[in-house]
Amino acid sequence: MKCWPVVAAALLLTACGDVTNESYATYAEARAAGMIERGWLPDFVPTSATDIHDVHDLDTNAQTLIFSAPTSEVPATTARFRRAPAEDLAIARQMIAHLGWEPDALGASVQAYQLCRADVPGGLFVNNETGVIAYKVPVDWTTFTCPS
Repeated sequence: MKCWPVVAAALLLTACGDVTNESYATYAEARAAGMIERGWLPDFVPTSATDIHDVHDLDTNAQTLIFSAPTSEVPATTARFRRAPAEDLAIARQMIAHLGWEPDALGASVQAYQLCRADVPGGLFVNNETGVIAYKVPVDWTTFTCPS
C-alpha cells in the first residue's frame, strides 16, 4: 500500500504528455528520419529547407516547426495560403512573440498566414528577410476556421 503514491505519481507523469523535440540539418535528413511518413513535415516545406526543428506533442498533435528556406523560395512556399487579416494581427503578434521573434516586425519583414492542416487551423509565420519560417498548429484565429 505504501507504493501506491509512487505508482500514482508515475502514472500521472506518463499521462501528462509525450513531446518530441527533433532537429535536422536538411530536408533529406528529416525525410530519412520519417518526418514525412509521420505527417510532421508538411508538403509546403521546400526540399531546400535547412535547420529544421520540430516540437510535436503526441497527445494533442500540437506542433511547432521552424525551418530556413532560401528567400527566393519564400513566395512559392506561401503562395497558396491566406494572409492573416487585420482583425487577427493581435493573435499573429502573440504567436510571433511566442516564437521569440519581434512582434513589431509583423508587416514589415514578418508576415502571418492562415492555413488548415488535418482540419485544424494553423499559422505560418514568415520572415521574408531571413527566410526563417515557423509553422504552428493549432492557432485560435478569430476570423478563420477550417472547413468541416
